[in-house]
Amino acid sequence: MDKYKNIWVFVELNKNEVKRVTLELLHKGKELAKDLNQKLVAIVIGENNENVIKTISLYGAEEIINVTGKEYAEFSIDAYGNVISKLIEKYSPIAILMSGNNNSKDLSGKLSAKFKIGLVSECVDIFVEENSLVWIRPAFSGKLMTKIKSDKFPQIGTIRTGIFLAGTEDKNNKAKIINEKIETSLDKIRTKILEIINDIGIEKESIDKGSIVVSGGNGVGSKENFEIIYDLAKALGGTVGASKIAVDNGWIDESHQVGITGVIVRPKIYVACGISGAPAHTAGMKDSEIIIAINTDPKAPIFDIANYGIVGDLFAVIPAMIEELNKIKK
Repeated sequence: MDKYKNIWVFVELNKNEVKRVTLELLHKGKELAKDLNQKLVAIVIGENNENVIKTISLYGAEEIINVTGKEYAEFSIDAYGNVISKLIEKYSPIAILMSGNNNSKDLSGKLSAKFKIGLVSECVDIFVEENSLVWIRPAFSGKLMTKIKSDKFPQIGTIRTGIFLAGTEDKNNKAKIINEKIETSLDKIRTKILEIINDIGIEKESIDKGSIVVSGGNGVGSKENFEIIYDLAKALGGTVGASKIAVDNGWIDESHQVGITGVIVRPKIYVACGISGAPAHTAGMKDSEIIIAINTDPKAPIFDIANYGIVGDLFAVIPAMIEELNKIKK
């Protein structure tokens, strides 16, 4: 590993704003860099990165490699892949942390193939052991956790939003800015964005940002019965989540899935309705401030982590809860 140095975080943007997952990766990257006695380096690619650099500097990056150009105004696997490939060849990082979003998944796969290195996708933890990185990812639908070590570099891992906590702003942090001039000719960019459609008529709630999440599991019984989960979420002013089995059964879209193979949530209130509490699910909501569980089985594992447990039929309990909530509102 002598040739390789530093931990990189690929900065992912949305309309020139830093995505929350990047702030989470910077926080984790800082920890890993410290344990390896290395630096945390942020990679910023875009057309105008001035405001992005200011934000990244506040969240712990010691160095920021900045690449600008009109060809980088929108994400392109060809353009961004060209930039990061050249940066890897020049600087030889130990590891690159990337988000689990579509763009980064595409990009990480391209880099893995180009440099003939491994890619650990959907990581749920990363730590240093005996001066080496250890990557943890779920296997068998979250029933097992796999420990992965590699002797090839750079190592690449993708991590979804919510796995790690974001750090806080540090106005005293002064990152060194390294401006790299890397051009990608337009004829090398094989795809381009013709149009961005912001609303395609399908409403998808952002459950990872909700302060109240009401989730339904196998106990809900059917897609039609899931309406009662929506009713409780509406009464509480919350969003709707679900267990993996509810998603697998086709009762609700996968964007609502809470758990280690879904979305990690940390709301103020989490209501688990008809959810037994399998480890793959609880790993995605156990850090909620208050957990309320409704289940007919008094021995359900969900009660082990719940702050409040209700042993009963959710089809009797939830209407009573909604009735009381409506009284309070009046």
